[in-house]
Amino acid sequence: QMIIHSDQVDAAKIGREWLRKTDLQIERMRAARIAIPESQRIDVCYADVEADWSAVMARIYRFLDMDIGPALPAMTRYITNAGRALHRHPHRYSLSAFGLDAGAVEEQFRSYVDAFGLASSPAETRGANRTVAFPDPASRHQTGAAARWQAAKPARAASGGRG
Repeated sequence: QMIIHSDQVDAAKIGREWLRKTDLQIERMRAARIAIPESQRIDVCYADVEADWSAVMARIYRFLDMDIGPALPAMTRYITNAGRALHRHPHRYSLSAFGLDAGAVEEQFRSYVDAFGLASSPAETRGANRTVAFPDPASRHQTGAAARWQAAKPARAASGGRG
C-alpha cells in the first residue's frame, strides 16, 4: 500500500502504481477462480447490487441455500439508514491526468473485460458473469453451496488456500 504525505505528488507515478495493483488484483482473482470449483462461486454484478440490492442478496442466499427472511429486516434498515447518511459525489478522474493512455489500459485489461463480459456502461453489464468466492457462513447447519464450501475446507487449507 502506498501512502502519500506530500503537497507535491507525482500523478503519473500514482497512475502506474494503481495500474500495477489493479493488474495484480485481477491476476490473483483469476487464479483463485481456477482454484475454487464453480459450484462454490457466485457471480455478482455491482451494477445489479446498486439497482436492486435485495434481489441480489436473495440470489446470494439461495446460492448458499440459506433463508434470507431473518436477515432481510436488518439489511433493509441498514440500507435505509446508510442511504440517508450517504451523499455521493462522483469522482471525476481521467486516465490521462495520471499519465495513462486509455487505449493502452483498455488493451492491458482486454482479456479480463472479454472473459467476464464487462462493458462500458452498467446497463450493458446486467446479467454478465462476475465472481465472488464466499467464505464459510456462520451457520452450523449448512446445506447447498455453503456445505460444499465447508466440506472443501481441509483441502483448501492443505493446498495453502483460505481455510
